[in-house]
Amino acid sequence: MKRTILCIVVLASACAHRVDLMKANAVSMKYRDIPEGAKLETIGDISSRYCAESFKRSNGKDIGMIDEAIKMAESEHKVDFILHANFYHEGDCVIVEGEGALFKK
Repeated sequence: MKRTILCIVVLASACAHRVDLMKANAVSMKYRDIPEGAKLETIGDISSRYCAESFKRSNGKDIGMIDEAIKMAESEHKVDFILHANFYHEGDCVIVEGEGALFKK
């Protein structure tokens, strides 16, 4: 019995292991780059988790989970860019953490 419980704990912790995927200074799916002379205003830290089952597949083709995570984070937090972005993989999910930013008006 103890051996079974130990195996379950080990397997559960292995499944929940968080792996660094990528770090970036600034990411956006809305904008290719920051236009010259544009100013960004930070709105605070953002953190979002996006899992495989939440992604829409078009024509049954695979999609880039990081791309979709960026797009969904921008929409959810109403930001133009994610600064100091960190991406992690955990199970079937991609975690996005960073600082949300908007173009200053």
